[in-house]
Amino acid sequence: MWKVVWMATTKAALENLVRDGEAADVTVHGQLSRKRLLSKPEEYNDLRKEWLAKRLQLKRAVSAIPGDQHDPNEKKLKSARAKLFTEWLVATFGKALLRQGSGVLDVAGDEATEAIVDMALSMQKPFAVVPCCVMSRQFPHRRLDGDLVATYNVFVKYLRRKHPQIQATFLPFAGKNQVLYMLPTHYPCT
Repeated sequence: MWKVVWMATTKAALENLVRDGEAADVTVHGQLSRKRLLSKPEEYNDLRKEWLAKRLQLKRAVSAIPGDQHDPNEKKLKSARAKLFTEWLVATFGKALLRQGSGVLDVAGDEATEAIVDMALSMQKPFAVVPCCVMSRQFPHRRLDGDLVATYNVFVKYLRRKHPQIQATFLPFAGKNQVLYMLPTHYPCT
């Protein structure tokens, strides 16, 4: 018997693992739960469907963000992200403000997220960003309470500390779905 770290993703790979009726213990993506590979290569499709379902369940659990009240099983696919973000923008900012063209929007801006927030704050412009990647190696100067900003949750706290009026909400799509934003009314009158 062999120990396999990654599940076979092709029928040929499965056939190589399950020669002559042998079975293998499988650790799916490093999880502790173990499973026996089916001994018949023709059962591959059923095994793969089950594995994909468990993988999706694990991805949903791993991507859960504290404070997100949306049911992970009800979230839309990432492909719906732009539509959901647009609908939220119209509902939150209003068409009149959006028509003025004076604000900053970003979905998963990666390296640009912090720069967008900083620029909007310096110009007192409304903004909405959906932080995604932290990229701590590219931004080793980012510190929160003396520690490197290296995780998503710490990155969100870091961004929110830039201004006490930065608001946060969650949209109903899979993946990083937290929106940080400020409306014109969140800035002090000048």
